[in-house]
Formats: sequence, structure tokens, C-alpha cells
Amino acid sequence: MLNGTPYEQYAIQNQILDKNNTFIEKKKGSAIFSFAFIYEGNYYGVWNDFNENKCYVSKDYDPYSPYIYAVTLKDHQPNTMLLRSVSKYKQWKFFIENYKYGIVYYENQKIKKYTNDVIRMFLS
Repeated sequence: MLNGTPYEQYAIQNQILDKNNTFIEKKKGSAIFSFAFIYEGNYYGVWNDFNENKCYVSKDYDPYSPYIYAVTLKDHQPNTMLLRSVSKYKQWKFFIENYKYGIVYYENQKIKKYTNDVIRMFLS
């Protein structure tokens, strides 16, 4: 019944249905690492590029950073901070503000989808 449908690609093959390339852009070399977060077992780095006035979310991150946040209890592990409220952390407040200003970019569709899922948790 699902065979050959877009839903099969999403549900079974784990492909992203949203093919909108808005906000898809690779980070530049001038971007500076800010923090990382773990969601669904994957690490994502948040980078600020003050020359471009953009913020990027990437699979690239600093594994030795003291600023690694677990978004869910399932992702929480040693040496991570459990993120319960974005208002407590300057980096997260800055990131959410950049999102509201429309200057957050993602290196691919999958990162965009998962990051938007995380942002929705804290905007609602």
C-alpha cells in the first residue's frame, strides 16, 4: 500500500520529504564554533559567522567543547548538559534569536529537519 509513495521514502527509507532548499548552505571557513547538541543520538554543531551575519548548523562540531547539550533524557550522557530551558544559556538564546531573524542555515535537509524539531520543543 505504501510502496512507491513519498510516505514510504519517509517512513521506511528515512528520507526527508521536504525538498525545499531554503536555508540550506554550507558554513564558510570564517564560522566560529559556538556549541553542540545531541538529538536522536546525533551530534550537531552550531557555528556563528559574524562576517556573513549567519548562523550554521552542521554535523561538524568540537567534541572537546565544554558546551555540549543533550536535548532529551535519552541523549543525556557524561559530560553533557541536559537542556531544559533555552533561556538559561546565552548560546541557546542567541541561536533562537538568530532563528527568529531568519539567519540560521543548515548544511543539509536532514539537519534542517532535526534542528527544527528541537527548536519547536522550546518555542512552544
